[in-house]
Amino acid sequence: MSLSVLIVWTKALVVLVLVCRGEQVCEVANVQIENEDGVRQVFELKSVKPSQSGAYVLCATRQGASSVNGESWSPFALRFNVVLTPGEMLMACETGREHLPAGLCSQARVTESHCSHEAGSCPILDDVSREDLADEIINRKLLPLATGRPEIDYRIAHSIVSINAGFLDEAIQELSVLLKEDPGIVAAYYARGVAYARKGEPASAQPILQHCLTVDKDNIGCRYLMALSNVALGSFYPGIKDITKVMVNSLPILRSSPEHVRAHYLREYARYLHASLDVPLDQFKPEVSLDEDLRSQWVQGVPFKAHGTYREQPGLQPDINDVAAETEHNWSHPAMQNLLCFAEKVGWSMQVTSDGFLPNRRLNLAMGLAAVHIAQIAEAKWKNFKSGKSGERPFTWKELFSIAVRYRQLVDPEQAVLWVSSLPDYYTSDGYRADVTFIRGNSSYAGQAADIQKAKTCEDLLAVARKRRINPHGFLVSTQVPAVVAVPGSQTTSEDRLDGTVLVLTEDPGGRIVFALSLASTPARTNAYAAQMDHFLLQLHQEVQKGGLGKISDLDPILSSILSLVYYFYNLMPLTRGSSVVAYAVLLGLVMSLGRQVSGKLPTGKLLDMEAMLSGAPDAFVMVTHQWMSVKKLTTPVSALPRIWEVLPNVRDILDLLAANTTAICG
Repeated sequence: MSLSVLIVWTKALVVLVLVCRGEQVCEVANVQIENEDGVRQVFELKSVKPSQSGAYVLCATRQGASSVNGESWSPFALRFNVVLTPGEMLMACETGREHLPAGLCSQARVTESHCSHEAGSCPILDDVSREDLADEIINRKLLPLATGRPEIDYRIAHSIVSINAGFLDEAIQELSVLLKEDPGIVAAYYARGVAYARKGEPASAQPILQHCLTVDKDNIGCRYLMALSNVALGSFYPGIKDITKVMVNSLPILRSSPEHVRAHYLREYARYLHASLDVPLDQFKPEVSLDEDLRSQWVQGVPFKAHGTYREQPGLQPDINDVAAETEHNWSHPAMQNLLCFAEKVGWSMQVTSDGFLPNRRLNLAMGLAAVHIAQIAEAKWKNFKSGKSGERPFTWKELFSIAVRYRQLVDPEQAVLWVSSLPDYYTSDGYRADVTFIRGNSSYAGQAADIQKAKTCEDLLAVARKRRINPHGFLVSTQVPAVVAVPGSQTTSEDRLDGTVLVLTEDPGGRIVFALSLASTPARTNAYAAQMDHFLLQLHQEVQKGGLGKISDLDPILSSILSLVYYFYNLMPLTRGSSVVAYAVLLGLVMSLGRQVSGKLPTGKLLDMEAMLSGAPDAFVMVTHQWMSVKKLTTPVSALPRIWEVLPNVRDILDLLAANTTAICG
């Protein structure tokens, strides 16, 4: 595989990791992706040729820091929840391990509802059919919770492959038919519950999971998913009860189960969420209220270990009712239905049509609400500026983006969506060093390009570094972002370039090759990007003030300011996950605040964050993005909708709205 092929792949990924065993060639190269919704997934890259000398693929889970971006992966015993539970599937090449079929580890680890190869929205199983993968799982006796009945086991295996390949609706139908024929198959209940959970429909998952627990009350997978669904829907008392059962019934003997690891973080976040139900959204700040050790280890996904004095979140307070127990559904009123359906439409317009980025109803609704919220606040600010109200000042970048971040934090209580600046590592020195830069501006190094183009495997690329006496441990390529204004309190001027991302190809201490696109966040880097974003926000205010909302004749400079703003946010990536969808919600919100809407769809296969990271400059990003946006007049002004902060004044109301059945209400 040549370096050029690797770089092409990075244009479609936020985090890309290829893992192979030293001195061996894997049957597949694994690509790890951090999705728009923050979920990680794995694809197979077929350009690394197979070796017939052994079998290496194994599911694995993250277990702490390593030399590349704090990621490390180690194998664990195969269990049914490994196959289906979000967050636990990663294939890595390991010598001496049994080669697991691709369908037994997830290729589309996302929360989705529709999948179509014709639409270009699904991961493709290349030259292997789902039927063949199901047969292989059965023939090699790898099906977890097998019933011993060949026909039933094959149908379960086929459904597992369908779920992991992204065909959720098909899998749900297959499992529904199977359960009608035999209501006692625990594996089918769990798989069907997982499929609904991945679609962003926890309410639909609950009755299936309850049936699972009726058949097998000790099933940890179903119990954990039931707890997660309850917490997401605001039913905290039964949710905490289920979490406690998971923690008690899956106590580690040699190693914590995935559910046991996640249950501790879910319990603490659920307690905080319950205590915050009646506070305004802008006061919901888990990155401040949760313990620092908890935040750090939650992001890493490791078993929690307290360092020093650790105080748990207070237990559920009896004077605070659950969402479902108290709220009269706001969305039953016509005005609220208009808001709900408008936000849902905006949310679906954010959907990425690229392999692995499949629709999640709850996520899209939440980010649609975030965009409307931002639009209404920005529109009010523009009007106040025009009327000359005293005390009005421009947004700061963090005030603006924090609105969308809060909504993202309410989507999935299992996911650690936090500002990177709230983590202890943020204040440490940057651990990555640019040993060799193959490309710096227009400069290149003679002779190396030919060697790189001849490389067919990861080992070949490392051999280039050794042959040229560059660095036997590998090399990296860094990107830079131009500064447009000086950074206060530093020596950075408008002529300087800021640190962008780093593309790393190296070998870990275990001999595995790691190829990753990573970035390091530090206070100095954040301050530099903050200065650029605040500059473009001020520029946006000034452009709107020139003529007011009703007299905007030239949108180009305004759109340029908005796109430049999100360009720097994309490159900063200041969240542990979800930075991309937060940035796009802000973009749509600011456009709607001007009485306009983005009617164009993201081009198939395009990821805005990667376009921003690899475009080289904001002007290039603006030009490319402008080509497909197709900005038109907004059919329903956001001022005609109920003000979100008035009709959804607290966290409770937002959680209630996220549980609405938009299919029934909006059609």
